[in-house]
Amino acid sequence: MKQATQMSRSGFTLVELLIVIAIIAILAAIAVPQFAKYKERAYVAAMNSDAHNIIAAEEAYYSQYDKYATGGDTSFNSSKGTLTISNGTTTVTTLNLSKNVVLLDYDDLTAATQIEAVTCPDGSPGYKFALGHNNIKASDGTYKRGVKFNSCTDKAPVEWTQ
Repeated sequence: MKQATQMSRSGFTLVELLIVIAIIAILAAIAVPQFAKYKERAYVAAMNSDAHNIIAAEEAYYSQYDKYATGGDTSFNSSKGTLTISNGTTTVTTLNLSKNVVLLDYDDLTAATQIEAVTCPDGSPGYKFALGHNNIKASDGTYKRGVKFNSCTDKAPVEWTQ
């Protein structure tokens, strides 16, 4: 009779399984926000890289044409993510920006199709632009973080946050 009443236990009890699930849930609650922050930093790094490429293209254009490619000399295609720089008639270069990076107006941070011309305080020509990323937009559709550059005042792209 003793053998019939003694059962060998194999497996886990419900309480043990619930404790494991609770521990996994706590770890996930900590990890998910951190992962979102890492992704956002990667998007900003992509914008920085694209800004450096635009700056290099602008400086190369200036060395060849003695002016910066602004206004009608630049055209951003948001559906393809390409920035085309031309000399008025011929395409000089086309930059493929990182996926979901968009060209923005420097001052109001809305979607733009061209790089803006500026006149520096010393009277020399310059340019300015801002970049945003579609994956870090605020709920109202505005861009909440990105990169700006003004050739008159900045040595490197400057990160901005709204």
